[in-house]
Amino acid sequence: MTDISPINNDGNGVAETDIRSKLNEVIAAVNAGSSAAGAIVIKGSTDCSTNPNYAAAVAGDAYIVSVAGKIGGAAGEVVGVGDLIVAAADNAGGTEAAVGASWFVLEHNILALGTAAFLNSDTDGTLAANSDSRLATQKAVVTYIAAQIAAAIAALGLGTGSTLTTDTDVTLAANSDARVATQKAVKAYVDASGGGGGALGLTSLNFPGCNMFVADPLPGGYFVGRAFIAPKTGTITHIGGLVAAASAGANVKPGVYDSNAATLELAGSALLAQGATVVGVTIGMNLLPLAAPLAVVEGDTYWIGWELVSGAASMMQLLNGVNTRYFNAGGGALPDPAPASTAGATQASFFAVMA
Repeated sequence: MTDISPINNDGNGVAETDIRSKLNEVIAAVNAGSSAAGAIVIKGSTDCSTNPNYAAAVAGDAYIVSVAGKIGGAAGEVVGVGDLIVAAADNAGGTEAAVGASWFVLEHNILALGTAAFLNSDTDGTLAANSDSRLATQKAVVTYIAAQIAAAIAALGLGTGSTLTTDTDVTLAANSDARVATQKAVKAYVDASGGGGGALGLTSLNFPGCNMFVADPLPGGYFVGRAFIAPKTGTITHIGGLVAAASAGANVKPGVYDSNAATLELAGSALLAQGATVVGVTIGMNLLPLAAPLAVVEGDTYWIGWELVSGAASMMQLLNGVNTRYFNAGGGALPDPAPASTAGATQASFFAVMA
């Protein structure tokens, strides 16, 4: 046998000079024969599949592993085919715990550290062995992770844009858990339902303790309001109302007046806020935004309502509460302060949206 030629250091923490020196010592001892002091003498092979104990030996006795397993019993050292088990000192044989210190193992594949040939690799994409003595290949890991993600998606009922069943129906008539409405369908549905500033399509509504019925049409050019006691300190952003009937050109604008400090009436009260004219109110709930949020104080009384700028509309009315007040605003900007007003026969269904 000849000396080992230089070995490249592969970054595994073992210096090439240390490996080469050790192996050259072993080869020199083998070349010298068994009569040399400290020589390694190959005594035969050992099947380690059953985890045998170490054999009784003198220093230098060695065995080549023919079948992988453990040497020194179930708690012994893991060895692979071709490894050399060498006695470092005379011993009576036995388990790893008893005589393991008198033995060492030379791994036949130490020169291939970090290479695919050295690794006990496994290409199974299911990682079925679930083993600490195997290393899954990169491809096996990717396959396993992809399968786990796909299984999770299937369990949750999720999917991708290409697999989802999309629905472009703007009425969402299918009302299905197996379809996903497109962005355009959702926007059209919300806008038609009042989320985009239109009506909610209500023709009747009950509030606790209140009954409603369709009232006479709103007088054209008039502001009609009802008393509103703020339930909390905050801001009013919209004045809403329930429309029972409306013409195609029913245009209205919202307004809020302070109540007259002396009489709590609309007449003589200051204009606090109004909004732009909303074109085309429709039957059902309509929310009219104020030009800017109006700060109000809990417990204070205000007058909220709409001016019918043009067209025709009728409001749903409450049977109980303070009756409406109305005055002629001329179909234009709301006057400040409010002029003398007339008491209506019922209470219009106006309400404030607060933030």
